[in-house]
Order: sequence, then structure tokens, then C-alpha cells
Amino acid sequence: MPACHAGGRGFESRPFRLKPWDTGAFLFMTHYIYILESENDGSFYIGSSQDPVERLSKHNKPHKGYTARKQPWKLVHTEAFETKAEAISREKYLKKMKSRKLVFSLIERKTK
Repeated sequence: MPACHAGGRGFESRPFRLKPWDTGAFLFMTHYIYILESENDGSFYIGSSQDPVERLSKHNKPHKGYTARKQPWKLVHTEAFETKAEAISREKYLKKMKSRKLVFSLIERKTK
């Protein structure tokens, strides 16, 4: 059997395989920012993820880092975005503001 591209246009002998982007799987992948509140001291943590609930469980498992010292955490706010870039942009904005007042207003809005 000739090597790929050796005797023709190159695609006749290849099996048909769908790529993830051909299936539409990435069309509806929502990205989120999330805010966690430490049940230990009331501090907040802001992050982004495709699955905030799964991410919360990782923050509450034994590990090293900021969130390990303030466990347990609870999820108090999420916002959905169509793209990862939008979610990261919002995450950076909220972190840059460093405002407990802003975080409280987001949480209050969610409960109303």
C-alpha cells in the first residue's frame, strides 16, 4: 500500500474520523467564574472553570496553596460565559477590584 499522499490526493485511503470541532462538542462548552467563601474565616476566592462544582471539590481536598489553608469552602456565586477568554477577563476584573463590597453585591443579587 502506498504511503499517504504517494499516489493520489491523500484522503482516499484514510479512515474517516470526526474531530471534536466537527461534532459541535465545543459549541456549547460554557465557562464560568465562581466565588467561594471560606466557612473557616469568611474570606473569598475568585476563580474560573468549566465545572465550578467539580472545582469546589478540588479546593476542598487536601492540597497545598491558598485555598488549602482556609478549608472548607462553599460556592456562593457563579456567572456563565460563552468563551474562556470572557470568563478569564471577568475573573481578572473582579480580582483587580479587590472589593468585598462588590463581592457581597454579587452574592446579594444572586439570592434575590
